[in-house]
This record gives sequence, structure tokens and C-alpha cells, in this order.
Amino acid sequence: MGTVALEALQNEVIREVLNVRDISVLKKVKKMLLREDFLANFGQACKELKQNLEGKLEFKTAEELLDEL
Repeated sequence: MGTVALEALQNEVIREVLNVRDISVLKKVKKMLLREDFLANFGQACKELKQNLEGKLEFKTAEELLDEL
């Protein structure tokens, strides 16, 4: 899908969501979006874990993460 077509579809979806006046529908849309976001992040996490197990990616230790705070 081209950039222009993608942006047009995004704008159409945004307009539709803004026109919804039923809170239960909005809650379902939000839940679905959160689920999609979770699945995308989970997929990325699995890829990174595989790379780590193959020795291609090194994870930070918990101590390193805490030092960043």
C-alpha cells in the first residue's frame, strides 16, 4: 500500500472513530488496538530472544537497566 493510500485510510479510520458516540464500541476499539499493539511487541520480543540465543544480540543485565534510571 502506498504512503498516500495508507494516510488516506488512516484519516478515514480516525474520522470514523471520532464520530462514534457509543462508549461500548469505543471501549471495544481501544481493547482491539491494545491487543494488536501487544501482539506486535510480543513478536518483536520473540525475534530479539531468538537473536540473543543465537549470539547475535546481547541483552542488558538488570543492573545495567537500573543504572539507566
